[in-house]
Amino acid sequence: MLVRDTGNLQLPVSLTEIRAPLAVAAARLRAQPLRPALLVGGVALAFALLLSVLGGTLAARQQSLHRTLEALPQSERGFRIDRFGLPLDSGGYAQADRRARRALAALGAGGTRRVVLFRELRVQGELVELAASDDLASIVRVRSGRLPRSCTAAECELLQIGGGGSARLDEGGLHLRRVGVASLRDPKTFGDVTASTSGSGTAPLLLLAPGVESLQGLAALRPFYRVYSWVSALGVDRLHTWDVGRVFADESRAQSRIGADPAMRLSGPDAALADATNRGRVAADRLVLVGGELSALLLGFALIAAIGLRRGLAAERRRLLTRGARRWQGALASTAEIGAVTLGGALLGIAVGAVVTAAVASAAGLPAGLILEHTLFAGRTLTALGCAWAAATLLLTLATYTREGEGSGRRVTVLDVAALGAAATIAVALGRGALDPQSLTFGGTVLFLLLPLLVCFVVAVVLARVLGPAMRGAERVTRHSRISLRLAVLALARAPTRTVASCAFVAVALGLALFAAAYRGTLARGASDQAGFEVPLDFTVAEGSRLVRPLDAAAPGTYARLGDGYPVLRLSATAPDRGSAVLSPTVLGVPSSALARMFWRSDFGSRPRLAAGGVRLAGIEVPHGSVSLDTGGSNRGLDVRLAVEDERGRVRTVPLRPRSGRLAATLPAGRIVGLKLALTNLQQFALAHRETEAEVTSAPTGTIDLGPLRAGPRVVTDWRAWRLPGASVTRAGGRVRIAFTFPDTGASLSFRPPEPTDGRPIPVVVSPDLAGAAGGVRHRTVLDFQDVRVPARIVGVARRLPTVPSDSGPFVLAEESRLSTATNADAPGRGTPNEIWLSARDEHEAAAALRQAPFSSLAVASRSEVEHRLATDPLAHATELALGAAALVALTLAVLGFWVGVLSELRDERSDFYDLEAQGVAPAGLRAQLRSRAAILVALGLAGGALLGLLLSRLVVSLVRISGTTAVPEPPLRFDAAWLATGLLFAALLVLALLVAEATSLAAFRDERPARTSWSLE
Repeated sequence: MLVRDTGNLQLPVSLTEIRAPLAVAAARLRAQPLRPALLVGGVALAFALLLSVLGGTLAARQQSLHRTLEALPQSERGFRIDRFGLPLDSGGYAQADRRARRALAALGAGGTRRVVLFRELRVQGELVELAASDDLASIVRVRSGRLPRSCTAAECELLQIGGGGSARLDEGGLHLRRVGVASLRDPKTFGDVTASTSGSGTAPLLLLAPGVESLQGLAALRPFYRVYSWVSALGVDRLHTWDVGRVFADESRAQSRIGADPAMRLSGPDAALADATNRGRVAADRLVLVGGELSALLLGFALIAAIGLRRGLAAERRRLLTRGARRWQGALASTAEIGAVTLGGALLGIAVGAVVTAAVASAAGLPAGLILEHTLFAGRTLTALGCAWAAATLLLTLATYTREGEGSGRRVTVLDVAALGAAATIAVALGRGALDPQSLTFGGTVLFLLLPLLVCFVVAVVLARVLGPAMRGAERVTRHSRISLRLAVLALARAPTRTVASCAFVAVALGLALFAAAYRGTLARGASDQAGFEVPLDFTVAEGSRLVRPLDAAAPGTYARLGDGYPVLRLSATAPDRGSAVLSPTVLGVPSSALARMFWRSDFGSRPRLAAGGVRLAGIEVPHGSVSLDTGGSNRGLDVRLAVEDERGRVRTVPLRPRSGRLAATLPAGRIVGLKLALTNLQQFALAHRETEAEVTSAPTGTIDLGPLRAGPRVVTDWRAWRLPGASVTRAGGRVRIAFTFPDTGASLSFRPPEPTDGRPIPVVVSPDLAGAAGGVRHRTVLDFQDVRVPARIVGVARRLPTVPSDSGPFVLAEESRLSTATNADAPGRGTPNEIWLSARDEHEAAAALRQAPFSSLAVASRSEVEHRLATDPLAHATELALGAAALVALTLAVLGFWVGVLSELRDERSDFYDLEAQGVAPAGLRAQLRSRAAILVALGLAGGALLGLLLSRLVVSLVRISGTTAVPEPPLRFDAAWLATGLLFAALLVLALLVAEATSLAAFRDERPARTSWSLE
């Protein structure tokens, strides 16, 4: 029979011509509905996974938003309108109140609370701030007394925040009476307009009246400046991630509403909302990256299944052509059949994904309906699903048109050109540098999402190009091997399309599984490294909001009961840079014993090895009590102080005051380490004034004669061997005369005994920029602390230093006792340690103790708590789960894809097996050939997957500088191969693939007669 090509599509086309191939496709599906089961399953899983990732991402973003807002103080979670300016009369205040309430109501926040504050009034000599708020009981905790009830001109009852102060204050027409003492539930209740909770300087007392109207009604307060405020809480539970944009728009409209009054200012949690939104966007991109890769992998699985259907579809197209159908009708029948299958799979996957999304939302305590609505019915999601279905249908249809041997040889195909384009895109990504949250613009995000898929595509095409010649070469090499191996290699070489598809799929699946495992391990290690960088030992104890230092709160022995406590000194200094510029490094003094135990990474540089400590200030032991000395010389206008080191290691200066013709002071028990000389405040002010009038022509100079320092009749010291660098010191008759010159009016001089650090630069490890400015290792630099200059010798260079963020500039690491001695010697008190690093014996016991007195006033950071906070961040947790699931799904698909490839070989080559058996090859030999094929495919897949996994992990980790919490990690992420997980994945794939191959081969060729028909999975 002669079969002619009936031509291409010719218009007009009747509806019957279109309906006929569609009916054929429907009939084929009705006749064998289970035939495309694998194809439906692959597409359904792809769509289900993609929708589940989108829904899980939205749930994680919602949790992260709530967590971010809940971390803020209550007063900073809502919106606030402050009005600054002249006092308002009752009519003006009523108008301002209506305007503010309307503006806040437009924001959809909760009820509005009014506040009024009178800033820094001096009443009867006492500095106070008067304030009032609606619902006073809800913002305070009463410690003693009661809440105020009335506020009149005769007497205004007030609630005092904090201790101290007078019970009554009366001045002019203002009569204030304290009826209770309380604390604010939130120190930021009155915002940043009050000085009473600033914690700096001499803070005024905050006194709260019972109501806004009663306080404003006091005639005595009418002339005084005040701040009117309106506060409205933001409903955290009602706020959703998709509402943040609307909130910003509403804020803009609220600003317009209050614009008529230029004295009003609106503030809200904009920074927190923007940060949570940005972090959520970055996390969504990362999770879509993982979900997109797995979805693409599942579509690849469907592609293998579609290749298995190609013979049946090709036979159907030939049958239609022989019966008079046109070529376009045959193509329409194949496309309609594949389209119906993919549509059914997509709808099934969407339904499964919706169920998973609802379950995830419910488990997270979120409204499942809203999460599902903004996941499934979002315009972008529907567009993405529609495009994914169309692309999958087109790709799978084209796969059914492939033929064995097509694309082999030396011809350049479309796939080769596409692979070259993908490689060029990867090169562009490498050239652009690393991606971080700040650089993730639209183009960067798209590149970030496509990068792993592009790498997979390039590797798959390279495998396709290499496998054909490799199999042909293997066939020549194995010609003299056993028959089963020769037949296996020959069969793989004769069917390059199926071989490439199976091998590439296994390689890509394994590569993505290894990438997911390695990236998950990298993020987990990144969280641990971030915690170690922030808290180098178990705990860091530093000065808290109450301005109490660790050694002021507790003695070193108290810390020693919890573990090994190391005093740490953190200072700021300046150092010479290249040319005339200066650097401003952070100087960190750490005991040498702590350096060996603190967190350190090899990429920071070699672990610092500084000279052992034990250096201590020279001094004279004195008991608690009075000391005195007689003085002479031109010491008028001179402030003389003794520097004393107490038993806790704190260095303080105690002023010597005139007493009975001598200078005397009462000292705590400790050691006298120096005598500090400075101009009095009055003298400094006078000289500064004369400088402004251009009257001072020389530096302040003077002399002072010192007799022996006595404690009663006992001589504590006669100043023998004491020195004052840069001054003239003469001794005669048991007295010392010091002739000094102050370099500037605010400087101080230290008369002291010789110190171990005198004339010896302290060894330091510095950042590269500071080392470059000084000339490198073994060169010297000078650390200027304003009131003391310390020479230093560079013994090492480090790229990073724990607790010093990279954006804070250069750093210097020194041994604590040497740094402390060198600074305390000429600037007493400057070198007192201001942190304690604690290595606890029992971490849980130490954490509980550090939350109680005397440590409750300190800022305590726990390494394990920081790591737990980073690991339990909703976005980090979602990423960890997604990567773990990705590794398992990819492994499962690798095994399934391999199994489908083996089944396809059995069905597609049934006639070849028939011929071999007819020629005398026993069924056992055929099974051995099948095992050999499987072993070769597994070996090639493992090799390609290992290479791809390593390439993906190295490439993505080096390019994407984003931690699990979507912030820029400090220190940067470092690749972690996750050897245990990688080894388990390799072993699992190898064992499962071999088991599948063995089970399939054992089940094959068991019929009494060999079957000749070939139908390929149909």
